[in-house]
Amino acid sequence: MSVRFKDATGVELPHDQVLAAARDAGLLPRVDAAVLPRAARIAQHFQLRGRDTEILAHVHGVSLPDQDFRAEVTAATIAADGAALVLSFAQSDLRGFGPIHWDILSTMADMGLRFAIESVTDLDMDFDALKSRGFEFVKLDTGVLLEGLPALDGIVASADVCRHFATAGLALIVNHVDDEQALARILGFGVLFGQGALFGNKRAVRSDLLSSPAAAA
Repeated sequence: MSVRFKDATGVELPHDQVLAAARDAGLLPRVDAAVLPRAARIAQHFQLRGRDTEILAHVHGVSLPDQDFRAEVTAATIAADGAALVLSFAQSDLRGFGPIHWDILSTMADMGLRFAIESVTDLDMDFDALKSRGFEFVKLDTGVLLEGLPALDGIVASADVCRHFATAGLALIVNHVDDEQALARILGFGVLFGQGALFGNKRAVRSDLLSSPAAAA
């Protein structure tokens, strides 16, 4: 799941610029909090139709200590009613987590939430420990996978990257699969999940589905 920002006239705003401005103004927790109820309704929508679908929603590490954000997480978890809602964090964010962040994640995991790590650029991280903390998915770009990922002892080849994540019990999702050649290569490594232009463009969620929890029924 991704979000789009529009101005008062309905013109879409550049995503990165909006997030940068929100970060500078200390508003990222409010942005993330606004995403969660929508993600929960989408997750419930699929669940009620018998589709076993995880909804991944990107959130920022800076949001975790925010009380209003955590209250929205609780509300979204209740609204999802057991549907698979996954909070996704950038690898760079996870590297800055302190004890308070991990304690909050532990509480969220106890509530039934699961997590993903995205924007992965290297293997210098304890992925087994992430699995034990409730992480289920790892996302990285096609180009990063095909080039291999750096680790402490050098570059790890693409096939070994896939085995590394599988051994840790994490499902690999590859982003930006934009052509048949890239698809053939990543399938050869055993990748099961992908995102990109090859599978179709992003589609807007119906506004009536997001307007109220009842719309998902």
